[in-house]
Amino acid sequence: MSHPEPNDTLSPARTVLEIAALAVLLSVCLGLFISKPFHIDDPLFVWTARQVVDHPYDFYGFDVNWKHEPQPMWEVMQNPPLLSYYLAFVGERVGWSETIFHLAMLPFSVAALLGVYAVARLYCRNAWLAALLCCASPGFLVSCTSIMTDVPMFACYVWAIYFWMLGLRVNRPEPLVGSMLCAVGGFLFKYFALSLVPLLLVYTLLYDRTRWKQLGWMVLPILAVAAYEIYTASVYGRGLLFDAMLFASSFRESYSQGAFVKTTNGVVFIGACLAPIALAACALLPRKALAALGVLAIVLVALALLLPDWAFLVPRWQWKKVVSDMGLFTVMDFPATPGVLGHAQWALWLCAGLALLATLARSAKASFEPAYVLLALWAGGTILFGVFINHLVNARVLLPLAAPAAIYVVMAWEGRLARKEPLPWMPLAGVAAAGIVLSLLVAQADQAMAQAHKAAPERLTRMTNFTGRNVYFCGHFGFQYYMQELGAEIYHGSKTELHEKDLFILPLNTGWPLYPPEKYVRVLGRIEERAGSRSATQHYYAYAGFYADTTGPLPFAFGIPAPEEYVMLEATADMPPLLSIDNPEADFDPSSDLDAHEDEETETAPAE
Repeated sequence: MSHPEPNDTLSPARTVLEIAALAVLLSVCLGLFISKPFHIDDPLFVWTARQVVDHPYDFYGFDVNWKHEPQPMWEVMQNPPLLSYYLAFVGERVGWSETIFHLAMLPFSVAALLGVYAVARLYCRNAWLAALLCCASPGFLVSCTSIMTDVPMFACYVWAIYFWMLGLRVNRPEPLVGSMLCAVGGFLFKYFALSLVPLLLVYTLLYDRTRWKQLGWMVLPILAVAAYEIYTASVYGRGLLFDAMLFASSFRESYSQGAFVKTTNGVVFIGACLAPIALAACALLPRKALAALGVLAIVLVALALLLPDWAFLVPRWQWKKVVSDMGLFTVMDFPATPGVLGHAQWALWLCAGLALLATLARSAKASFEPAYVLLALWAGGTILFGVFINHLVNARVLLPLAAPAAIYVVMAWEGRLARKEPLPWMPLAGVAAAGIVLSLLVAQADQAMAQAHKAAPERLTRMTNFTGRNVYFCGHFGFQYYMQELGAEIYHGSKTELHEKDLFILPLNTGWPLYPPEKYVRVLGRIEERAGSRSATQHYYAYAGFYADTTGPLPFAFGIPAPEEYVMLEATADMPPLLSIDNPEADFDPSSDLDAHEDEETETAPAE
């Protein structure tokens, strides 16, 4: 069986120039977000890093209140602890600030991009274009601004594939060992990296069945998984990989969206998060297919406007009705539908996703050589896991798709797959440049949300006298981190009792909110951060769910109002814990059975 040869026609100087240009471009882009506050799940990794400093052998041996109730960290965290060990090392020696941690994460981002470049050189004449398309994708660039495990795992993933392919080509053990060490590192960042073992196993058997002895090196990640499961079971009572699988299964059952809704959400996320790759793929389709996609987009927008309660366009949690029942609707103003602009964005990214999937399917059938089968399995496995197996669709879980998708598109442009004549590379570079602008705008929207969750606690502290009175809050993500840093107490849904004059801070866009019944509290006021904002990555108002499609079917949205709002409440009477109140119409817990409201008619229909 043949194997793709690396692009050795480039001079060493040209190779160094391309590598340096890619690294500098990414570093400059990420430098714009170097002081981004802790956001979404970042606090979980920072708290674990602090635990590692004091108890290095009991990394998850503490409790965290992430869903109204304190839980052991090993139940909340669904990732291995390697990143937190790295953050602990950095934090103890350099400092614990946001800027320091973002600088510490930069090598992983650069390594991931250069890994895509290295793999692309095995397939493409213009490997830099594949890496550039990956860099320009919103799913990649925004993920690089976080302090989470996705990008480190992705870096290990692409380098593991590169070293394994190189090891088989040169028939030497050193690259194979390096590949499996990358696989072990990837697994200790995020469990998805375990998929490298079957992926490379199939590739090796297709490449040369006489090389089966070299598969023995795959025992390294298998032993790492076994050791991890045995150790975590001895410390926490169960293996955490198995526990993560149970969590995903339980979440899918509780938040079932249906195959059609989850599929459409997955296609939209693929089209948007890999926007430059998807738009470049459009040029590879026949004109009739492009015309059909254009007609489909128009029809979808028309249907959505005629049927505003279209189930897969609006979030499932029927916030408008629920909040109105709570008597707090006066402080919340949810749009009934995403509007024309929201529907148009949804239709655009759905069609872009369909175009990219069609291109991947055509390219996958173009050759059955082992190297191309590897790309097809890499792309197909990521889509299968990210859309159908994972408990929800988000940009982070689809990140590994960026590499094979970009490589396939560049190969098709070069005429090596699905085309006889190559296309000029300048338009492709133009698409990548436009993608970088889009990605920076999306990253800016994400940073603005993170900044709002940091600024709001400081502003609330100035507006209210925290001294001498109990201050409670609900809400999570970075908002929880900064509220706790200022001394406020996270609300314990089944134990915390509010007493007269206690303060209760209610954020409206930080996940898992609890709404106190009106008879126990009065509204002191409301503040807004980003009051004029019209872009979002994670916001119920904008139907944007970059980190969780349960918030909305768009990974990011533009032109739709998306302020960050916080309500200040004061207890007017003693109130028992919210989750123990008997009247189900007096309070609402989003983590409870959502199906109870599923059949009720309201202006906002569910998205799931």
